[in-house]
Amino acid sequence: MTPDLESSEYARYLFSSSEYSARNARVKRGGLLPKIGEGLSVYLIDGCDEKARWDLGDTYVAPQRQKPIRARAEIERSVFANQGLSITSKEPPPRHRDILGWPQEQEKRLEIANELAFNARLVVKPH
Repeated sequence: MTPDLESSEYARYLFSSSEYSARNARVKRGGLLPKIGEGLSVYLIDGCDEKARWDLGDTYVAPQRQKPIRARAEIERSVFANQGLSITSKEPPPRHRDILGWPQEQEKRLEIANELAFNARLVVKPH
């Protein structure tokens, strides 16, 4: 494992209210559930100030999705590890990581996504 993979803070960029609730200040599991057979795309945000955290998403994620980012979920490395998931570098783009080790069974995947959402910190993008 490379040193940056030992870092502890990752961001998942969110695009719609189906992925988070600003009113309840929480991330929803739908924002943290990858497609079957794929990893969950996140970005390493350790050492980044607030502007750099948004710039990562605006530069590398929003153009691919062709939508503006509305929020992000911040999740500690230990939360992924506690669910039996692993983190692997998936560069380019810079700081891109995949969360791997998801079970094939949908019910188990939903349980893990619920736990990730429960432990994530929601940051809504300022206008």
